[in-house]
Amino acid sequence: MNRYEITFPNFWREPLTKYIEAESAGRERYLCYLQFRDAYDYTFFGFLTLIKVRKVKEKQ
Repeated sequence: MNRYEITFPNFWREPLTKYIEAESAGRERYLCYLQFRDAYDYTFFGFLTLIKVRKVKEKQ
């Protein structure tokens, strides 16, 4: 499993950052979207325009 950081810079007044462990960045985006769509009426494409995703390096 890889660790990813997902940031919502354009949706709220202050950026929201969430950390998720997933097999790939695409799977992480979709899992986060499933939680997001319960509260907000956005398409998956609209959701992707809101977020930024990056892989977090593991500490060694």
